[in-house]
Amino acid sequence: MSIGNKKILVLTGVFPPDIGGPATQLDALLKELIKNGFKPSVLTFGRNDGIERLYPVKRISWKYPYPLRALLYLFYAFIFSFRTNILYSQDLYLPGFIAWLIKVLLGKKLVTRFVGDSAWEKASLNGIIKDDVISFQEKKYSSIIEWRKKIRAKRFRYSYCRQ
Repeated sequence: MSIGNKKILVLTGVFPPDIGGPATQLDALLKELIKNGFKPSVLTFGRNDGIERLYPVKRISWKYPYPLRALLYLFYAFIFSFRTNILYSQDLYLPGFIAWLIKVLLGKKLVTRFVGDSAWEKASLNGIIKDDVISFQEKKYSSIIEWRKKIRAKRFRYSYCRQ
């Protein structure tokens, strides 16, 4: 793939100082991309951590109620996407949906990294299921869990399919 414009907009729900593998790995990936001539910027949730980075990070505060938080994320994602030709998402829900929407409406390239199964995580953390993540893929559950699994699969599939 020829990449003339090496500007990448990263749409994610977690980013340092958030803990966990996805946030930590993303920070390391962005440093490597910069070494290879890319110019990333990040849109995420959370509060400003005060750390100077080699790339801009825009955070949408968790203090806003969900509908407003989602609208702000959508607004900034569209504004920032005009300055880039590559979208990178490692979330299949709100950030992933918005990345897909921008791909479809503006013709941007989209790369999605599937860092975990949030459908399984939500069901497991809420005590709804006791199955491991592998068994979860093969079994059928309540309509809301099956809906989450379907949305997750559809967003992931649409990341790579042509419009």
